[in-house]
Amino acid sequence: MTAYDPLHMLIKGHESVSEWIENLWNAVGVAEAASIEDVDLVIRFFGQHVREHFLYEEMQLFPVLLRVDPDPATGKLVERLRLEHVAILSGCSALMGNLAWCMTAPDPVARIGAFRAEARGLIDLVLAHAAYEDEHLLPRVMLNRAAILAHSEQARDGVGA
Repeated sequence: MTAYDPLHMLIKGHESVSEWIENLWNAVGVAEAASIEDVDLVIRFFGQHVREHFLYEEMQLFPVLLRVDPDPATGKLVERLRLEHVAILSGCSALMGNLAWCMTAPDPVARIGAFRAEARGLIDLVLAHAAYEDEHLLPRVMLNRAAILAHSEQARDGVGA
C-alpha cells in the first residue's frame, strides 16, 4: 500500500465516523446526567471529524475519481454525495445551535428529549450517507483504485494534472 490509498482512506474514515457517532449518541443519551458542556464538546469534535472526512473526499478523492471515471453515473453519484455533505454539516450546525438554546432555556431538561430526537435524526442521516457511500462509492473506488493511485502520485510529483 502506498502512502495515499483512497480505498484505505475511505474505509478508515468511515470507521472513525462510526466511532464518533457512538460517542455522540452516548453523550446525548446521558445529557441529563452529563454536563451540557461535555455534550457540546462531543458535538464539536464530531462535527470537526465529519468535516475533515468530507474535505478529504471533496478535495482529494472526488476530483481524481471524476477524472479517471468519466461515466455520467459517477458524476451524479459525486453530486449526490456533495449535497448530502452539505445537509449533514447543516445538521451539525443546527444541533450546536439547539444545544446552545438548551443551555439558555429556563428548563434545559425539558428540552433534552427534543434535542435527543434531533441528534438521532442527524446520526441516522450520517449512517445512511455512509451506507450509501459503502454501496455505491466504494465499488467505484475499488474498480478505479490503480488509476486513482497513479493519478494522485503523478499530481504529487508534478507530472500531468
